[in-house]
Amino acid sequence: MSREGEKGLCRRILEAANDGVIVTDPDGAILEANPAFLAMTGYGMDEVAGKNARILNSGRHDAEFYQSLWAEVRSAGAWTGEIWNRRKSGEIYPCRVKIQAVPDEAGEASGFIGIFSDLSPLKDSEERLRNAVLFDPLTGLPNRSLFRDRLAQILDRARKKATRAALVFVDLDRFKHINESLGYQAGDELLREAARRLTERTGGAGTVCRLGGDEFAVILDTVQRSEDAGAAAAGILAALSAGFPMGPSEVHTGASAGIAVFPFDGTDAGALEKKAEAAMYEAKEAGRGRYRFASGKVGHTSRRQLELESRLRRALERGEFYLTYQPQAATGGVVPGTGAGLMGAEALIRWKPEGADTVSPGDFMDIAESTGLIVPMGEWALKTACADAKLWNDLGRPLTVSVNVSPRQFQAGTLARVTREALDASGLDPGRLKLEITETLLMDDMGETVTVMNEIRDMGVRFAVDDFGIGFSSLRYLDQLPVDVLKIDKAFIDPITDRYEGAQIATAVIALARSFEMISVAEGVETAEQLEALRMRGCDEIQGYLVSKPLDARAFRAFAFPAGGAGRPDPDPSA
Repeated sequence: MSREGEKGLCRRILEAANDGVIVTDPDGAILEANPAFLAMTGYGMDEVAGKNARILNSGRHDAEFYQSLWAEVRSAGAWTGEIWNRRKSGEIYPCRVKIQAVPDEAGEASGFIGIFSDLSPLKDSEERLRNAVLFDPLTGLPNRSLFRDRLAQILDRARKKATRAALVFVDLDRFKHINESLGYQAGDELLREAARRLTERTGGAGTVCRLGGDEFAVILDTVQRSEDAGAAAAGILAALSAGFPMGPSEVHTGASAGIAVFPFDGTDAGALEKKAEAAMYEAKEAGRGRYRFASGKVGHTSRRQLELESRLRRALERGEFYLTYQPQAATGGVVPGTGAGLMGAEALIRWKPEGADTVSPGDFMDIAESTGLIVPMGEWALKTACADAKLWNDLGRPLTVSVNVSPRQFQAGTLARVTREALDASGLDPGRLKLEITETLLMDDMGETVTVMNEIRDMGVRFAVDDFGIGFSSLRYLDQLPVDVLKIDKAFIDPITDRYEGAQIATAVIALARSFEMISVAEGVETAEQLEALRMRGCDEIQGYLVSKPLDARAFRAFAFPAGGAGRPDPDPSA
């Protein structure tokens, strides 16, 4: 190809590039700029030709920043990083930039090439996710995640000033009946009005949060005496006892409340939360429409917890735990209620005490976590799940098993060893094991967590971030983490009412996963409309009742291998 032909080809490549590109002389004067750069900045070619690239300077970076940048270009020949630039309109925007020196025959820089990627859409997605993460979409109140952050801040301030603070848990009475008899729209209206009354009643004396469902929390940071918290709770209950207008008539619900006072009922957020909730349930049991202080019956609650801990220890010894499997299927291959498109399953721990009914995970997982029993329980779950997954693969279907791991398992320092033992004992291909971690775990000790994750990932095991979007503090950490899968929390799937409405947050997470070359998995998919909306937006996999409810090991094998698994006979039904 002639030199002129090469120049023409280079120009066509520049014109077709999605990223902005400029070419400058050694002093930074702009010689060339492609259409993407001009569209990004708002300038015309005649406005930038011959101008120094400093016309993009936003003023957000100091001289030391640019000195370090150019020092790296001179020493390494290139620099890559994030910069805030300024458009012609004056708008400041985030940009990922690569500056590459162009050496001459003597090895000196004869000019520079700058490549610019506009990060505004990604930052906008991050902001939308941040709002969805921190605020309840129905009431606009801080949600459970932000509640815990604010409670911790208020307690820290009270601790430093040696003052009191109080936490009031509020639960609406008879809300379920209203929801079922009048419909969910009426229930939503009632919740919004309850949130308004709580905020109005509390005023500037505290923070009102919605924890989920019909549960609210009020953090009081101006408590002089414990009796002040009681007076505040009485006022809250009075405000919620008045009728709620519903069309031409009104309904009455009322509420119950539990109060925990710092520092008497606990010195940390977790302890106060548990005691306030326990006191609220005691108020309900006492007849509803009243409040109870945590003080006085704390011993009873503690005895229940000690008894449950003892039962959990015996359950481990007796083998009372078992796993159920929540099927996960490729979005494009799902046929509701069948194993079509099946990619694998998430393993879930269940407890069936001898001679008793199955215990809900919500009734024992917190105790298992706080006592450290989750470590041996998690080890058992990991080894059992790997053994089951090896059987699935031996039956002729290459399925992946996902196992949740807790912060306690990381802190114990044995997770890498236990993972290796589980793989070796079962013979499972490491690529068929996925470990699911929570966002809060990533923020507890990023450095140590990533070290352990990398050790396990070197074995060939993959990682997923569970319930993505609920607690993650900054999306900029994603490219530092050895994560392969983002799981979209059910809270972002529930609002999807048809193929076009309610999927904004899910769409943002799917786009983020794709930009980081990760797989996206939607949790809690229950309707065909949700499936179609996710399919349209490029979500890779789903799990939820639309595919199947969680199944025990035997039922899952029947689901995955309805004809005995690739022509083979069914495994021993007693296994």
